[in-house]
Amino acid sequence: LVTAYSMLTGFPPSVARATIMLEFILLGKLIDRQADNVALLALVCIIMLLYNPLLITNIGFQLSFIVTFGLIISTSVFINKCKPIPEYISGCFLIPLTAQLWVAPLQVYHFNNLPVYSVIANVLVMPFVGIISFMGFIGSLSYFIPIIGEYLCFFSDKIIDPFISIILYISRFIASLPGSIYY
Repeated sequence: LVTAYSMLTGFPPSVARATIMLEFILLGKLIDRQADNVALLALVCIIMLLYNPLLITNIGFQLSFIVTFGLIISTSVFINKCKPIPEYISGCFLIPLTAQLWVAPLQVYHFNNLPVYSVIANVLVMPFVGIISFMGFIGSLSYFIPIIGEYLCFFSDKIIDPFISIILYISRFIASLPGSIYY
């Protein structure tokens, strides 16, 4: 299912990385093997670069691998430092903060700016992204059902619309705050 969903996206580098990593993890579970996440990330990087060496210049490739690496090695350390706070609460803030810390040098290099409120924006939009992704997947699959598929896909789109509007509103609001981007 993950591979089928990935095909719908056109396999941009970040989706390809996530898909390949997940397929290796699932394969490992089938043969009762535990993956070392950093080694797996390095293996996937090598596979992707062997397939297309020019991916090294792709910003999506760079951001995906640096953020994933940062999350793998940093998140558990940060969550342990916040031990009295339940993990599901501290994780809501620490995961986007960790990702932003790791991505900041690349972001400044490529885009010449640093979004000041990005962690807050990520925390606010995250619940809606999950709903949109799930309903988008269901809608995409339902389109292949004969006769009623088109209507199910249309219905799924109508459910998603308000959530997309909420994300766009949050994005515009955060962007309109004074000093929202540091150049």
